[in-house]
Amino acid sequence: MDGDFATLLDGKRPGTSLHAPQVRIVTDKGEPLTVDGNPISPDIASSVVTLPASGTAVVDIVLNNQRNDKANPNRPVAPSWRYNALKEVSFGKVFRVDYRYGQDPWTPMILARITGVDFSFPSAACAQVTLKGEDFSSLLKVKPQEPMIYMEDHETFIVQSELGDGAPDLKMAPLPESPFSETISLTRPTDKTRLQFIAELAERMDFETFVAFNDDTPIRQTRAVERPVAFHFEPARSATLGSVVTLVWGRDLIDFKPAFSVWDIPTEATASGNVPRDRGAIDETVSYDTNRVLVVNDLHSAPGGKAPVDAVKARNEFFDARPAVNPISVKVENLDTERARLAAAAAMRKGIRAFLTAEFSTLGLTTIRPGIHVDLKGLYAPFDGIWYVTQTVHTLNAAGYITKTSLRRPGMLDPAGYPGGAA
Repeated sequence: MDGDFATLLDGKRPGTSLHAPQVRIVTDKGEPLTVDGNPISPDIASSVVTLPASGTAVVDIVLNNQRNDKANPNRPVAPSWRYNALKEVSFGKVFRVDYRYGQDPWTPMILARITGVDFSFPSAACAQVTLKGEDFSSLLKVKPQEPMIYMEDHETFIVQSELGDGAPDLKMAPLPESPFSETISLTRPTDKTRLQFIAELAERMDFETFVAFNDDTPIRQTRAVERPVAFHFEPARSATLGSVVTLVWGRDLIDFKPAFSVWDIPTEATASGNVPRDRGAIDETVSYDTNRVLVVNDLHSAPGGKAPVDAVKARNEFFDARPAVNPISVKVENLDTERARLAAAAAMRKGIRAFLTAEFSTLGLTTIRPGIHVDLKGLYAPFDGIWYVTQTVHTLNAAGYITKTSLRRPGMLDPAGYPGGAA
């Protein structure tokens, strides 16, 4: 056995770690979250943490809401519900969710605020309460009362200003250099939340916005440990092949569901609109034929593997398309040539990335997070190779710990490389 699961199980007997998942709820300082002086964690019935590559992460924690009489277990307690008072566990409360296997170190999964609470009082089962939490980017889900006019600034500065005004306690991760040589003047309207405004900037620049731990490695200390988070505004991480998790079919994956979308793949994109300060109109076009490196910027070969076929080339070969051009239009306003060009490239990248998407499930494995790549093996062409993780859903309940992962790839291994065999 090799790969990431082999590392996870190194030195352990089968079943002693992999099938003993645990979840806990702690404060932002890493101390046990309690109600009536007792830890909440033993009341957890299930936990679902959903982490996107770009956007707001969410968590649902289902708790047993029944109180027990410790002195006399056979005696009913009145009132019998533990969390109805909405005291220690209430709206706005900050908490961290950690996962682990057996006695392994705890891995921080999400730092969230309680933004919703659902109660259930069934007639023939235990009462339950579901805590709904969102990460700290939810602080930006507010529409300001007054518009904000930015004059001659870069988008990175604008995002930093919006974060400082809307969520001053949320730290900003180090910002990359602006991809543009010139500044821009724009207005943040009042009909959009700060987060929507930032998301629109990110989409036309092909950036990702997310909140992440500064350190998400397992917590090896036995004492309470704080793990701060920061807000990120950075180029799509799919373009850079960083951390890679190796997964092998027949060993690591429970299921695998890929899907192709071929005919709608764009071959060129044009961004058009008005130029700032009444200087006419603008039309910036990027195309696969002349700008392939720009529009296909995140297709990676596995170490020692063959180069994948990109989506546009695959479309042309499969359909022998006539005409071969499939143009798309992007409406932009008050952008300069540089920004319009990147907006066109971002729109084309988005279309190309829809070529091949997939979902798979695996047993746990907290190391699978959005923003990393996985190297799939054992499925052969066209599915083997490097994929980008766009979302993970970590579910821990009575059935165990399952991670459902969403992937994308703007290409595939040449299906002619699929090995032949007996029918």
